[in-house]
Parts: sequence; structure tokens; C-alpha cells
Amino acid sequence: VNVTNCDSIRCMRQPIVTELYRRVSEFTGFHPNNFESMEFIDYSPGQHYVWHADEYGWKQPIRDPLAVLAGPRMLTMFHYLSDVEEGGETAFA
Repeated sequence: VNVTNCDSIRCMRQPIVTELYRRVSEFTGFHPNNFESMEFIDYSPGQHYVWHADEYGWKQPIRDPLAVLAGPRMLTMFHYLSDVEEGGETAFA
């Protein structure tokens, strides 16, 4: 699995990224300042993202306040940038 975090100014200024931020902002009503950086994930056949919890433990001390400037995660949105004949499912536990 190849994961790229879009957390640099160069990445955030790419036309596809600014358009995705605009669409998500319009859809959710949230300002992009409240978004976490996007992750672009490229899967090869047979690969998958491992199970993980999508939450931040707010009861624990915050080690790096800059890591949570967007605030607590309220939702996760997926954009699928490919078209597959079969497979490609997303399953939630």
C-alpha cells in the first residue's frame, strides 16, 4: 500500500486537491481550515489498509497540539479516483 499525506503547501495547491477541498466544504458546510490533510492511497491487487481506529483519545495528554489543529474528527470522506470492474469495497468494523 502506497500512502501519501497531502500536508505540504505544494500538495494543497494542486488543482485536484483544491477542487476536492471545495467540494467537501460545499457538501459538509465545514470550512477547509477544519479539515485534516488528505491521504492518497494507492492499492495494488490484493492489498488493503489495516484495521485502525479513526479517533483521537482526547482524554490523553496532547503531545503535539499542532497535530490536532483541525479539532476532533467529525467524519471521514472517501473519494475513489479509479474505476474497477470488481472489488474495491470499503468495509467498516
